Amino acid sequence: MRFLAVVFVVISIAACETPPKQQFENSTYSKFSPLIGKSEDEVISRIGAPARVDNIGSYKVYYYITDQGVVSQTDTNIWKAAWGRPAEVQTVRQYDQVRLYFKDGIASRWDTEYVRAEDD
Repeated sequence: MRFLAVVFVVISIAACETPPKQQFENSTYSKFSPLIGKSEDEVISRIGAPARVDNIGSYKVYYYITDQGVVSQTDTNIWKAAWGRPAEVQTVRQYDQVRLYFKDGIASRWDTEYVRAEDD
């Protein structure tokens, strides 16, 4: 009986989906890591033009934004509805941003921002 419980737990853990943030980080790593050491022209030819470009100190920074949007979630709690309370709606802004830093025209590093924020 214990063996079946252990097998069930192992299968349950193995069947878990990768969280969205981890999926974003994994796909970003595989897309942006090979760009380190490439010129600005090579980067643009491989992944396209950035959404925005800034100069920060001695770096030129390309901003790439993915998975941008707004998600609304409605709480349809039957007990609240039975007492005449309105459904609660939660709106969440979401986007994933990657910053690619260039020093002397060569990609030197990148970082990410994973945003899921409630609107005020």
